[in-house]
Amino acid sequence: MSLEYSTLIGSAASRTRGILEAHLPQCAAPPAIPEAEQVLVVLVSPGPHIEQVLDALAAELRRTLPADFQLKMWPMTEQSAVLPTVREANCRVR
Repeated sequence: MSLEYSTLIGSAASRTRGILEAHLPQCAAPPAIPEAEQVLVVLVSPGPHIEQVLDALAAELRRTLPADFQLKMWPMTEQSAVLPTVREANCRVR
């Protein structure tokens, strides 16, 4: 992914209330993501509103990126066992 797109994605995540961190690692997570690809991993604030936060982020991304741009999102909370591995990949966007 280009630096321009990753910067736009980071900016969109920063503008979305409820997103604490955003990362763009290459990952696979069968069966949802069977082959390695770049995925937007977002750390969301705790609470029952995760779906609303993701909807708001998706709307922000639609306003920011080209119409044909595709990107999977993977929400996580601080309790996720995978979060340390995501952080270690050093792919955080801002």
